[in-house]
Amino acid sequence: MSSKSLLSAYLLDGQGGGKKLDWDQVQRWNPNDGVLWIYLDYTVKHARQWLAKESGLDKITVKAMVSDESRPRSVINEQGVLLFLRGVNLNPGENPEDMVSIRF
Repeated sequence: MSSKSLLSAYLLDGQGGGKKLDWDQVQRWNPNDGVLWIYLDYTVKHARQWLAKESGLDKITVKAMVSDESRPRSVINEQGVLLFLRGVNLNPGENPEDMVSIRF
C-alpha cells in the first residue's frame, strides 16, 4: 500500500493506549493480536483497493466507507458497527461550516 494511503495505525491495548504500527505490521496483524485501528485516506486508490480486497470487510461496508456522499448514521452488523458523523471542516482554506464526513 502507498504510504499516502495509511495515515496511521495502532494496535489498541484495551486500556486507553496503543502501539503505533507501520504498514508491514498492519499486514501481519491477526485478530488474536488485539484490536487494530487503521486511519486511511480513502480517496487514495490503494486504500480503496485494500479495503475492497484485503480488509475482510463485506462489500456493502466498503462501499459505504468510500462513498463520495455520506449521511450521519450508525449500522450494526456481524463484523461490528459503522458510524458516520459530521465534523467541522478544519482543513486550511476551507469553510468550517462545510462539514466533513468522519467514518468509523
